[in-house]
Amino acid sequence: MSKLINLQHILLATLTCITIGCGENKTRSAETPTVNTKPRQVQNQPKKRQVMLGLFGGYLSCGSNEEAPLDGTRMVRYMQAISTKLNKEGGSQPTHVISCFGLDATVVNFITSADPQKVTKLGVRDFIKEFGDLAETQTDADLHVVGHSYGGWLSLQVASAIRNTKPPRSLTTVDPISHVLCTPPDVINSLIGNPVKSTCNQAPADLSEDSLQDIAAVTDKWLNFYQTDANLLHSGVLNGAENVKISFPAAPLDPHTKIADDASVIAKVLELVGEG
Repeated sequence: MSKLINLQHILLATLTCITIGCGENKTRSAETPTVNTKPRQVQNQPKKRQVMLGLFGGYLSCGSNEEAPLDGTRMVRYMQAISTKLNKEGGSQPTHVISCFGLDATVVNFITSADPQKVTKLGVRDFIKEFGDLAETQTDADLHVVGHSYGGWLSLQVASAIRNTKPPRSLTTVDPISHVLCTPPDVINSLIGNPVKSTCNQAPADLSEDSLQDIAAVTDKWLNFYQTDANLLHSGVLNGAENVKISFPAAPLDPHTKIADDASVIAKVLELVGEG
């Protein structure tokens, strides 16, 4: 009988050893290293800044290739320069809408980053609405708008239309000329010796002073570059903007074209987009 009891004690001790460990204290000593079994906390990577560009070329800024009229144009070069800068700074590539005017000044030719091979043609008012709709979908993106000549006028129209829904972070108008008050026939008439139309030698007057102030109120930075050395076609001061006059050798039209390629203008556009 006593042997049976001893055997039971041995079995019980064995089971206890297997269950809770043999010869171990239930309380871990302070010297015993602990193992962190919790999963390592992964820190959130900073979110890349999102940018949307609206880049609008002037009259006859479309290329000669009807299938790809934006190829090699000034505003495409602007976009490439901006993309390079953002890439160097670790930013995401910008979404964009790039436009040009061909012979018909009532039609805007444009491409988007969503389908850069597809050229869409819309009337000016339809384009303004289309751009506004696209911009509103870019809820997390900073919008930067740049336009030269008729494209500068188009920039003002766009900025006015979307000022309450998607105001630009920056707006750059480069020698803007009114699409309505200075038409291609007006310029041609002055080229053949007729008097220059006054509205071809001033900043666009299509928008009221109140509208210009409304644009200025919601736009973080608005720069208006202009020149007065092209006696047939030049812009002027726009109230509400920070106006910057650039000088060139006097000529009938060259300064109006050259201002969009001026290094100081391009550098300022890159700076504005880079500031975020």
